[in-house]
Amino acid sequence: MSIDQSALNILRTIQPDGERHFLRRIITLYMSSTQDSIDKLTSALNVDDIVQLIRPAHSMKSSSANIGAMQLMKSCEKLEFDSRQGRFNQNRQQIENVIKEYQRVVSFFKIIRLNSGVPSC
Repeated sequence: MSIDQSALNILRTIQPDGERHFLRRIITLYMSSTQDSIDKLTSALNVDDIVQLIRPAHSMKSSSANIGAMQLMKSCEKLEFDSRQGRFNQNRQQIENVIKEYQRVVSFFKIIRLNSGVPSC
């Protein structure tokens, strides 16, 4: 699992003056919002509601790209596409892929935060 360093560098360039923990805050918000999206995906899958899969998949796709989690972004993109095409059977496996990749991303950022306090790859 890798994080695209250029995405993190872009976030660093928009950091407001004097706000030391801007990137850490962005990543914390990302982890919180994506956990909410994971919960929505799981709920939608449990009630066989394919329409309710699209919005959280789309949201995670965008936010994952913003922080450089490109593999997770691709998994969410596929889930969104399959959902829009009505391919519910493929969604079960794809949601599992999204969850596994999300867990890798979260672990990566937790380790980086514990070791250095500043995410870098």
